[in-house]
Amino acid sequence: MRYTSKGNTVYAIVRHTPGTEVLLRSFTPADKVRSVKCLYTGHKPQWTLTGKGLSVRLKSPVTEFPVYVLKIIVE
Repeated sequence: MRYTSKGNTVYAIVRHTPGTEVLLRSFTPADKVRSVKCLYTGHKPQWTLTGKGLSVRLKSPVTEFPVYVLKIIVE
């Protein structure tokens, strides 16, 4: 997992995850996530923010290239 940011947007680069759910442990409820979008597929995945991190459910597992880039908007 790699991250980059600009302003109130964080980009999470995800590759080779064993399932369709990705846990981004760098996020906490204090981050106030407003939206999540998968730039590769263009869909807005289901997500929840818990004490363990930001849990994002993708349409399919990331098992090979290309990688998924998640665009995460925070307040």
